[in-house]
Amino acid sequence: MGKSAASEISQKNTLPADYRAFIRTSINNGWKKLDEYYSKLGESPLFAAAIILHPRFGLGWLEATWVAEEQLAWVRDAKAGIKDYFSRWYSRERERREETGLDNSARRTMGQEDDQYTQWINSKTKKALEMGGNNGELDRYLRLEPQDTQDPIQWWREHTSSFPSLSSFALDVFAIPAMASDCERQFSLAKLTLTSQRLSMSADTLERVQCLKNWVRHGGVKLALVEAELSNESTLRFAWCLETDDAFDVWAQYSADRGKTWRGLTIGLCDGSAEVDIAGLPAGQVLLRLLTHDGFSTVASDTVKIKVPERAPYPAILYPAHGELVPANAEFEVLGSAVSQGGDPVDDDCLEWFVDGKSFGRGRAPTLQVKPGDHKLTLRANAQRDAEVTIGFTARAIAR
Repeated sequence: MGKSAASEISQKNTLPADYRAFIRTSINNGWKKLDEYYSKLGESPLFAAAIILHPRFGLGWLEATWVAEEQLAWVRDAKAGIKDYFSRWYSRERERREETGLDNSARRTMGQEDDQYTQWINSKTKKALEMGGNNGELDRYLRLEPQDTQDPIQWWREHTSSFPSLSSFALDVFAIPAMASDCERQFSLAKLTLTSQRLSMSADTLERVQCLKNWVRHGGVKLALVEAELSNESTLRFAWCLETDDAFDVWAQYSADRGKTWRGLTIGLCDGSAEVDIAGLPAGQVLLRLLTHDGFSTVASDTVKIKVPERAPYPAILYPAHGELVPANAEFEVLGSAVSQGGDPVDDDCLEWFVDGKSFGRGRAPTLQVKPGDHKLTLRANAQRDAEVTIGFTARAIAR
């Protein structure tokens, strides 16, 4: 006996009797609680099915793990329970496929018939299915060697044609959550959805909202920004792919500081493509992304980088308005401003005013005096002729 084992026995013998009684009671209570849940494994064949239908483990893993006589009886019960459950609940799936196959055959006979080789292959396949039935699929699967896969769901998706009914059974089993906490959480979220202001919501609508919310949260709804390019100097064209048949509003954001901050560009996009005015985008390298929201969770696409070209500022004349009457032979202020392509105000020194083609002042509010008649007023920003705006007004003498 090793020194450590002897030391442990010696320490146990030196413990007071009440300590030993307490430890013994704790161990028994722990074992009783474990046995309470462990015994539930025999109440449903689906517990064992989660291991057996995992291609990496299969029935062989249970046979290698449960080696005692009592445990081997568990293996036999699990195998029999799975066969019975599979035959009971998934035979209709096979009948439905056969009916669909007959319908497809009937449709083919109305058009072009299969060649002789294809008809021979189909007859052999149908005969094998008739001889094996649903349990034939299960038996064939149980004879397989352990598969080198970490993803049982992907494996069953790839082998749907070989195991049409069994793959449906397996995917249903793996869709069962291992714990009830997530289900309880969904009930709590449903209560938040069905508030006193939404009591008229139908059960179908509530179900769809809950499903979408769950899919978005777990990455089941994916948004891909397929294309983002400038179709001309003022228009940005988007194209995206949203992996769901349900209607989602999509909106766009941009970042001019490499993703540190994001600003809204447009909202309410739909139908997979859109064109957006880029008047509010700053020049230079800009990151773009799309967002979609189900009311509770948000999904963002990957970012796309575009280069926005330099564009002229946007001037605006605030007074006088186009066609407005102003006093003649008397000074009055004209008002105007301009913003850059990023939305920043242009400096006063960069704003130049013209009346009938002649410069008369700079800034946001210079004074002007004109003779009676019709006149043209122009505001130019940064001395760029493509960054100017012109309006017409009429001056009249004021009677004294």
